Amino acid sequence: MLRRVVERVPAGICLLWGRELRIRLVNQRFYDLLPDNGTAIGRTLGEQFPAVAADAVPFVEQVFRDRGVIELADHRLDFDDGVGPRYYDATLMPIDNSPGEVGGVLITFRETTEEVRRRRELEHELTEEHRIADTLQRSLMPEDLPDLPGLKLAARYLPAGERHRV
Repeated sequence: MLRRVVERVPAGICLLWGRELRIRLVNQRFYDLLPDNGTAIGRTLGEQFPAVAADAVPFVEQVFRDRGVIELADHRLDFDDGVGPRYYDATLMPIDNSPGEVGGVLITFRETTEEVRRRRELEHELTEEHRIADTLQRSLMPEDLPDLPGLKLAARYLPAGERHRV
């Protein structure tokens, strides 16, 4: 029954057991979200994913040490599969072996690579829109004001209406 529950979870699940971080349990989403050839069970994290182990191990060790939950948002992982960086939201939770002793770490995760890519594109578009708006605003301003004796002139641009921002 536990296996059916784990398989139905819409996130990747991985149970790392012991200080050697041996992979003891994964679900199908684990295989769908990570570059894995289906041989994860029984291998250590370092054996299965050598390119990301150095990045992931400190978080797992912190869970062992502090016995607390760690949540990572849009965490970048660089696998050695030539695809490029991937981003994940992950939660690392301690699993007790005996009272007061952490025996393993349960990791649940979902890929956010596409969301990160879209957010960066939108940020780039917003920056470009601000640049264009600034250029337009400056183009509406006179380059030089007339020199009138006894008067100091200034010019400034105010967008029409209270709700408009540039």
